[in-house]
Formats: sequence, C-alpha cells, structure tokens
Amino acid sequence: MWGVKVQSMVITQAQQWFAFVMEQPIGLLIILGLICIGCVFLFLYRQRRGVSGKSHSSRNTASSAERPASMPEAPLRHRGDGNAQILFQPSGETDLLFSDAKGDKVDHDETMLMDRKHGLRFLWEVDGKAHREERYDFPLIIGRDRSCQIVIDLPSVSRRHAQLIAEDHAYRIVDMGSRNGIYLDGIRVTDTAHIRDGCEVRMGHVRMTIDFISENLG
Repeated sequence: MWGVKVQSMVITQAQQWFAFVMEQPIGLLIILGLICIGCVFLFLYRQRRGVSGKSHSSRNTASSAERPASMPEAPLRHRGDGNAQILFQPSGETDLLFSDAKGDKVDHDETMLMDRKHGLRFLWEVDGKAHREERYDFPLIIGRDRSCQIVIDLPSVSRRHAQLIAEDHAYRIVDMGSRNGIYLDGIRVTDTAHIRDGCEVRMGHVRMTIDFISENLG
C-alpha cells in the first residue's frame, strides 16, 4: 500500500515538473537537450563495450594461432640410437630435447657436441719444410724433447716449451718456463692465454698457425 502511494506521488511530481518545463519558452529545448545527452552517453558506452570485446577476442585469437596445433607425428632420429622431441612452451617458444638409448634427456647443444670430436691443427715450417699435425687429445706439450706430443727439434725451442689445454671447447696455451717465451699474434704470453681459431704462435724462431677442427664421430 505504501509503495503504491509513493509511486503515485512520484508520477504526479514528474507530470507537474514536465508541465512546468513545457510552459517555459525553452522547455522543449531542455527536453530535447536531455534526450540528446542521453543518446550520446548510450552511444559512447556501446562503443567502449564493443572495442573492449574485440580487443579481448583478438588476444585470444592471436594466442591460439601462436600455440601449435599438435606435436610432430614422428620423432626425429638422433645418431640412430635415440629420439628427439620438440616441446612447445606456453610462451610459444620451442625446446628441442634429445633422449639417448637409455631414455635419459640430453640438452640439444650438448648432443650436437657429442656427435663430433674437436681438436687443433698445427701448421709450421722448419728449414723450408712444412709440417702439419692434427691433435684431438689434450693436454699436449710442444717442445724439443722427444717425449712431447709435438716435437720441434730446434735450439730456439725449449725442451718443454708450451702446453695446450682444452677446457669447455676452448683452448689455452701455457708457457712452461721456456727460454725464448711464447708470442700469440705478436703479443708476449706472460703465463697463459686463450687462443683463437687461425691464430699465430711464435716459439723461438718457429711460427706456428693453429686452427680449430672437428669431425663426426660416426
């Protein structure tokens, strides 16, 4: 009962206000202005809702497009005794994981290195005669002594002149207390230094070029 009375009072007040406004010279303009303002607000609200919905939909579409549809049907073979699998991450990036014959996971870079053996090629001349040696086992020693892995029989070369050490697929040359020292690309090696592919090493009167080499295991 009370609700009906309140509703009746509101309707009566609204009718009186509308009649008052219409009696004014600009009453109709006020009504039209309010209608226009309401339409503008409604239009802007719908536009904002539409843009937000499209943006959300495009993000979902993009993420679904970036996500691979399926895994490869057949695994890649690795050295004939293991498998390779491509794993898709939520970020869209891929990881290539190998498994050996025992099923243990092996990192891709590590696997590629396991397929090859790495070493050094030494090129030098003595009395106009070219010498070439390839070595894959380290550490090794260069010197005049016959027990060295690479023998250079010259008086300017010490009995145990230099040592080559392999560490994490890089190589380091060490002066073993030689009389005439070691020069790497023209710079004196005080104790030890890392060598680069194609560098020139001078020991006494001998100039030696050292190249990085690798070959397949199988």
